[in-house]
Amino acid sequence: MLTTVCGDQKGNLYLSGSFDGYCYFNNTLVPSIGNSNFFLIKTNLLGDVQWISRGNGTITSSATDKNGNLFVGGYFNGKLKWGGYNLKSTNGNNSFLAKINYSGDPVWVTQIKGKTDNEIKSIDIDPTGILWTGGTFSSEIQLGGQYLNSHGKEDIFLGKFDFIFYFGLVVFCTGL
Repeated sequence: MLTTVCGDQKGNLYLSGSFDGYCYFNNTLVPSIGNSNFFLIKTNLLGDVQWISRGNGTITSSATDKNGNLFVGGYFNGKLKWGGYNLKSTNGNNSFLAKINYSGDPVWVTQIKGKTDNEIKSIDIDPTGILWTGGTFSSEIQLGGQYLNSHGKEDIFLGKFDFIFYFGLVVFCTGL
């Protein structure tokens, strides 16, 4: 199932989605690496596949910056195995952010930990190059050095990410 599409200034497209078992992309077999798998594909202007990356979890949003860097956000439950990264969720779903290199491998992956579920729903990069992320959480999450406590069944967060694995401005709304 396709979940996100974004493009860069050179006309490349980045597609992500989820699958179980295996899938084919232009006659390339992509086997799963456990339960709840995602794929991330780069195609050129002609639609030719440039690379395919895969991991555990769900990618819910993607964005490119003015330099052509690709960023993705999503969530996982249990373990996230991607490239050389192995993250473990604390309880339920935990969110992740990642920067992807020109070959489709993660340059870095960072995790938002929580006492229960938290999920990144959207990311975007503003004209100044700052990465913003928004999502939902219940109970408590940690964004950088800040802890947010839920006041309802599911609350929302908005975070400003400074690329040193720290969230600056954090806003949240309760009672959803």
